[in-house]
Amino acid sequence: MNSADQRFYIGGAVVLGLAYFFGHKATASIGRGIDNTLDAINPTSRTNFINRGVNAIGDILDDGGDNDSFSLGSWIYDYTHQTDNDYFKPIEEEG
Repeated sequence: MNSADQRFYIGGAVVLGLAYFFGHKATASIGRGIDNTLDAINPTSRTNFINRGVNAIGDILDDGGDNDSFSLGSWIYDYTHQTDNDYFKPIEEEG
């Protein structure tokens, strides 16, 4: 075996090793990307893109700041379960 053949086999082994390494990394990355995409379009997920968008807009509109103070689910619950109590009115003693 001459030196050109040895360089060919060593170079081939290096290329195959690198292809395996980067192929494994790409497969893992593609798997994570698919998982994130499926979670973003899942209608039952709290982290889907529509829910995040609505909550981000509601967060800015409710108090003018980006402080995660708004949740569409909480707003719907509060709207559908209103009570006659005025929690901001001071308590008055009867009598």
